[in-house]
Amino acid sequence: MKKQNNIAEGEQTKKLGHTKILMCSYKFPPIKSIGSNRNFNVYTQFKQHFKSVFVLTTSNRHFLLQEKMAVDEQDVTTAFTFDYRSISRFFYKPKTNIYSTAKKRGIWFFLGKLLNSFPFNFMGGEGGFIYILTAFYKTQKLVKAEKIKFIYSSYRPYSDHLVALLLKRWNPELYWIADFRDLHVDPVVDSIIFRGFQKWCNRKILAKANLISTVSVGLSKHLSNFGPEVLVMRNNISERLLQSEPLESYEKFTLVYTGSILPLYQKATYFFKALKEFIRENNVTPDRFQLIYAGNTSEYFLDWVQTHQLDPFYQDNGFVPFQDALNMQRKAHLNLLFSWATPEITGTLCGKLNEYLSAQKPILCLIEGSRDEEFEHIFEELNAGLVAYNNESQVAILKSFLHQYYQDWKVNGKINHHYKVENLKHYTWEYNMDLLREKLEEEL
Repeated sequence: MKKQNNIAEGEQTKKLGHTKILMCSYKFPPIKSIGSNRNFNVYTQFKQHFKSVFVLTTSNRHFLLQEKMAVDEQDVTTAFTFDYRSISRFFYKPKTNIYSTAKKRGIWFFLGKLLNSFPFNFMGGEGGFIYILTAFYKTQKLVKAEKIKFIYSSYRPYSDHLVALLLKRWNPELYWIADFRDLHVDPVVDSIIFRGFQKWCNRKILAKANLISTVSVGLSKHLSNFGPEVLVMRNNISERLLQSEPLESYEKFTLVYTGSILPLYQKATYFFKALKEFIRENNVTPDRFQLIYAGNTSEYFLDWVQTHQLDPFYQDNGFVPFQDALNMQRKAHLNLLFSWATPEITGTLCGKLNEYLSAQKPILCLIEGSRDEEFEHIFEELNAGLVAYNNESQVAILKSFLHQYYQDWKVNGKINHHYKVENLKHYTWEYNMDLLREKLEEEL
């Protein structure tokens, strides 16, 4: 019976292997962004399951910040783009994401919200109408010529969903997967105007999709209001990273944070209070302990450091290549993760979580706001570290966690922590892509 099941599964996979898929992805390698990382991993998995994978992306990719990733350029078609990124290249150094910081105020803050909202995102947001129309023209010809069966588009930007919508209207037989790395209408993050109108636009557009995919259970609850079935497909771990040889840890006991900070939502007041007290109570000196930050919003992390007089322990590595960030995480003794939750939204699983999990070092996750059971479940299932909350009652818990691993390092020269490796497979791209594959095979 088992042999028969394996044969049947092999026949299904072979059947899927005769089909072709188109990815609409403005943020596709070599663009340096967390969204690009997700789409690269999806692309890599699609290459293993489909006969052909075609990628539609922006012509802007050639001047935006670059990331080294193994992409077959023969799969890639670029659509001519003239948006705010095209203009800003002549005046500013490229940034990974205009919304990645909350330091913009006044007209710039409002402009960011405007460009993320209908109808202004169509006219002047990332991609914009020139990208959408050029992309549709090119992909419509591609769909017909290559007899493409599936489309995958990923927010953000919304331009990719609009390209997919046009293709779906002209080719109703296409199966459209609309992916959301985060919410367009977020109940907490203030990134749009005319919230009710934006929900209406989402409902109208996504009603045409066959499947919505997203990164967490918390986000899926909101997206389920738009009609199609929702599949949770987290930002997962690469099996290649899990199988990598371990790196020698930093000589000093080291806490690492990599990535951007949204100071309106990610708050770490009580972590830094606990860290300061831990250092004082254990007579920790700068020659034995360091706190490392790497990312493009170091001003916020530095403000926390200086407020708690931790400057002698602090090292700012700036904006580093993706592989360097992965190496820092693997060399750390503890990795730091800051997130947020409210009664309206949970499951804000920061993109770096899967990177931290692949490093298999303890994670100290500090959440601002309400309890997040999804985070707690993941950490418990994997023995990933500690989920704590940014309030006074957690200071003792945070100090105890730091003390435990610091003492372990002092005595043994290393930390003693083991993930539940048997459960890590449930958080790999290979495992979770099978869930999507099963959905698509039902359409064949």
